[in-house]
Amino acid sequence: MPKRISQDELNIIIKAIAAFPEGVGVKKIEDALDGKVPRRTLQRRLARLIEQKRIMVEGRARASRYHLPIVTGGTRTSTNNLKESVRSEIYIPTSTEGKALKEAIRQPIQNRHPVGYNRAFLDSYKPN
Repeated sequence: MPKRISQDELNIIIKAIAAFPEGVGVKKIEDALDGKVPRRTLQRRLARLIEQKRIMVEGRARASRYHLPIVTGGTRTSTNNLKESVRSEIYIPTSTEGKALKEAIRQPIQNRHPVGYNRAFLDSYKPN
């Protein structure tokens, strides 16, 4: 029977990652935890956090850098009411039409309204 991992242990790892908004490698996470968690155990915990989508990873193998997911908003509350700071997306101010277009593009492709083309216009086009 696999050992149950406490959420407190995972939250400590998330706090260590949150201290590095640009991303951090396993070695620095291990140093931030003062060696309380063995490296292989830490790697397993990181894999679990990635699976739960609580953290993101960029790169592979030794070049892996872990960071909190990009979320619009500012803070995210996890299941045990621990507030985590997250990076936010920054947008250039847009018009109301631009906002409507952005929301339409963010919808899943199966929910979007299909668009047709004016075939006569395309056939009459002459470059230059």
